[in-house]
Amino acid sequence: MTQSPDTPVTTTATTPATTVLTAADVAPVTGRATPGAALRVPALLRHPATGRLLLAHDLRPATTAGSAWRTSGGALPGDLPNPNSLWLRTSDDDGATWSAPSPLAPDPATLPGVVGLSDPVLMAAATGALHLLAAASTDVGLFGAHAPTRPWRAGEAPEPGTLRLLHATSHDAGATWAWTDLTDLCLPGSVLPHGCVLFPASGHGTALTCGPAAGRLIAPLVAALPTAPQDVLMRSLCLLSDDDGATWRLGEPVPVAAGAGRSLAGGARTAGTDEHAVAVLDGATVLMSARDGSYGGTRLTSLSQDGATTWSPAQRDEDVPDPGCNAGLVALDGGRALLSHAADPAGRRAGRLSLRTARGHWRVLHELGEGPFGYSDLALLPDADALVVWEAPGPDGSGALHLRRVPLARVRTRPGRVVGG
Repeated sequence: MTQSPDTPVTTTATTPATTVLTAADVAPVTGRATPGAALRVPALLRHPATGRLLLAHDLRPATTAGSAWRTSGGALPGDLPNPNSLWLRTSDDDGATWSAPSPLAPDPATLPGVVGLSDPVLMAAATGALHLLAAASTDVGLFGAHAPTRPWRAGEAPEPGTLRLLHATSHDAGATWAWTDLTDLCLPGSVLPHGCVLFPASGHGTALTCGPAAGRLIAPLVAALPTAPQDVLMRSLCLLSDDDGATWRLGEPVPVAAGAGRSLAGGARTAGTDEHAVAVLDGATVLMSARDGSYGGTRLTSLSQDGATTWSPAQRDEDVPDPGCNAGLVALDGGRALLSHAADPAGRRAGRLSLRTARGHWRVLHELGEGPFGYSDLALLPDADALVVWEAPGPDGSGALHLRRVPLARVRTRPGRVVGG
């Protein structure tokens, strides 16, 4: 029997098996041991044409006590400008097994001088092309970077003091990638007249499937706008393409109320909406779920009716606790959505799947345990399950990625039709 849009839905109490991926998996590829390294910021995507699952993530080497992450503008020790690298794994059996990790890196002849890559975002276009965004650094991190003052040219080293926004495209389901630099979007323009520092909000992007802008690619970004010494206003916005990634432009930032910031470990005080996830409801309305740059203990929601070009003012979701952590978001039929997030407002632990109903209310759908739960992402599988991936940091600073299938039979009967919630 079909349930009403706001009927609470729960899954069974059984605990599915969890797949654990660690930094040790990378050692056979590099030929180097990685003691204390962490896998972080996962991006999970199911290729619409082949069904292949792609999982991109950071490998963050262990930092040393003498590293200069704070003075060079890193928010936390493992953040850029730490010499992080990007890796890709694929699965052709819906996550039962995964390929060995392969490196994702630009050709140094085209993009020389890059010493750290982080924060992947994966997207799939209707043509089958795959798109990847990443942040790249040479000498500074987010809170030490300034907006660029000159355009980028292929083969030139990055301008000192800038954080780079890179883009890669694959036309063979992730086997090979062609890279370019999109940092010119940080130059002063009509959206941000004083320029900005941009970085991807790790996870997956999305695309419109109907309306006048059908096919538009939408990728989550964050703009950092220094407002005073040690103060940074964070603004959530999206990177948009209407020509399958040939050209890109910035949408408008989400309106936020002015408020006091909160200091991070790196010393910067932040406020506004921060890293976020996006999903397209019923093919046209774009839903954004963002972390709070002021760490208020809940997530924030905004909607766009014009393809992520402009947004409604951010609203606090009291029913979605969050400690200030990125999350995963996918759309379901009937104007609903599924969110993976840390449900402890004071710390990154207690993973949860929350269901947003057609009326915009949030319901607890599935608890993922009381253990560590950092950045996450999720993908829908063709057998009515969801696959969730999340960071599980260790007490020594190392960290693994955990993947788990969650049965959603009472929420989804088959791809393309939803009957619960």
